Amino acid sequence: MKEYLETLYVKRTQKDYSLSLKLQIVKEIEFGKLGITECRKKYG
Repeated sequence: MKEYLETLYVKRTQKDYSLSLKLQIVKEIEFGKLGITECRKKYG
C-alpha cells in the first residue's frame, strides 16, 4: 500500500513567486531596463 501512495505523489517543479516580485519584473521589462531573456537569467 505504501508503494501505491508514493507513486501518486508528484514533486512540484513550478516555483511560487510573490506578487510584488512579479510586478517588479514586469516594470523592468516595460521600462526597457531588461529584456525577457535577461529577466529569466536574473530571476531564474
